[in-house]
Amino acid sequence: MQKEQQAFLIEEIWLLTFGGAFQHTGIYKPNTKEKDRTYFRNKLRG
Repeated sequence: MQKEQQAFLIEEIWLLTFGGAFQHTGIYKPNTKEKDRTYFRNKLRG
């Protein structure tokens, strides 16, 4: 597997895992801006 393919799969797995885990949990405060949500996701990812 090429590095680009591996990076793609890791990215997809992360997105699906994060989306599945947090989609219906109400993890964000009401009215949280999308830029703040993105910042939070990026910090979690490391």
